[in-house]
Amino acid sequence: MVGSLYGQLKRMPRIDRCVKTVLDALYPTKCVLCHRIDRIGLCTDCLSTVDRVEQPCFQCGTRCTGAGPCGRCQVRSPAYDFTIAPFRYHPPLAIKIHQLKYQRKVALARPLAQALSREIKQLNYPRPQLLIPVPLHWSRLLWRGFNQSVELARHISSELDIPISRNLVRRNRSTISQALLSSRQRKRNVSNCFELRRPLNVASVAIVDDVVTSGATVDQMSRELRKHGAVQIQVWALLRTEY
Repeated sequence: MVGSLYGQLKRMPRIDRCVKTVLDALYPTKCVLCHRIDRIGLCTDCLSTVDRVEQPCFQCGTRCTGAGPCGRCQVRSPAYDFTIAPFRYHPPLAIKIHQLKYQRKVALARPLAQALSREIKQLNYPRPQLLIPVPLHWSRLLWRGFNQSVELARHISSELDIPISRNLVRRNRSTISQALLSSRQRKRNVSNCFELRRPLNVASVAIVDDVVTSGATVDQMSRELRKHGAVQIQVWALLRTEY
């Protein structure tokens, strides 16, 4: 109860700085992995031990041996331009994502988003004008109670000072979980399942998700955004699988 109240107070945009200082002193942030007190909730020592994607393809984010796009992107270029997904889908971060999504540990979104934001700040990629989280279908949102991509995007927006649109894109039909599907099945599963609720008024966007696997979901979403005028599309996710 106290922790929940503290979280609400810290999110208040106009809270007095001295009050926040007192709250931070009373309820210091701890690293979600080692539980030591840390300013951003995922300490640099723990982050340095997490498996990273080595030499990622700048376009899809998978491991690549050369400086250009990977072989798969050369054969069939995705509809998005860049991917920032710095960490491999391995424990302990994979466990934290699972806890966020399926155990409703929504408080994990903030330190995970801060870790991703820290990586983005170190890269010389152009900053998008708008963050767009991958939407859930209303039925899944009702079952889960929240959208993990929205929660991540909300904190990234705060960290990087980039606006977020939570409901610009909607999922127009329910799709089965992508987890156990093949690459071809994934593409069919999400084909034409996104639509825009209103016109897109910016040229540069970043799609925010928790994990990128085959890239089918963000590719379909990117194609819809392209139809409505998106010129540059980035994909931001915490984890990338070896697909």
